[in-house]
Amino acid sequence: MNLEPISRRSFLRFGATCTAATTAVVMGGCSWLNGQNKANTDTEFGKLLVMDEAQARTLFTFAETILPTGNGFPDIKTAKVINRTDEEFYFVDSNIKSDFKLALDVMEYLPVFYGEFSRFSKMDHSDRLAFLKSLNDTTNETVRAVVNNCRMITYNMYYGHESTWQNIGYDGPFSRRPEVLGEQRRHYAKLVGEE
Repeated sequence: MNLEPISRRSFLRFGATCTAATTAVVMGGCSWLNGQNKANTDTEFGKLLVMDEAQARTLFTFAETILPTGNGFPDIKTAKVINRTDEEFYFVDSNIKSDFKLALDVMEYLPVFYGEFSRFSKMDHSDRLAFLKSLNDTTNETVRAVVNNCRMITYNMYYGHESTWQNIGYDGPFSRRPEVLGEQRRHYAKLVGEE
C-alpha cells in the first residue's frame, strides 16, 4: 500500500472540519436529549420562550456586530431586539421556529468551519466583523442563507423599535396613535411576566 503524504494545510483543514462536525453532532445530540433546548427560562435578556440563552447570546453578538452604535442610536437591549425576536418566533409554525434556532446554532459554530478557533459569540468584535465580511463572497448557499436571514431579522427588530426612528428620519405612523398591543402580544407579555 502506497500512501502519499498530505500537506500541512490539508491536514489542518481536515482536522478543523472533523472537530466542527463532531462538535455539531454532540451539541445536536445533547440538545435532543434535553428536549428542545432550554427555552422558557430566565436569561440575561429576560424570560425567553423560544430561544435558549446560548442562541440569544449568538443573536445578541450578531446584532452587536452589524448594528450602529453611538450618535444617539439605542443599544440592542433598549431596542429589545432579542425579546421582540423571541416574541415573533413564539407565534410561528414549529418548523419555522426550529429552522430559526438551527440558523442561530449554525451561526455560532460557523467560524470553526472556516478555520477559526473560536465560536462566533466568543470572538472579539473586530474579529466577528472581519469574519462576516469574509463571507460576503461565499458561494455556499447555506452560509449565505444563515447570515442573510440573521441580518434581516436583526434589522427588522432593531429598526422596528421606536427608539431608532428619530435617528433614521422616520416620523412614526401617520395616524400618530399610541401603540396598542394586540391579543398575541398581550398573551406573550403575560407568559414572560411583563403584563
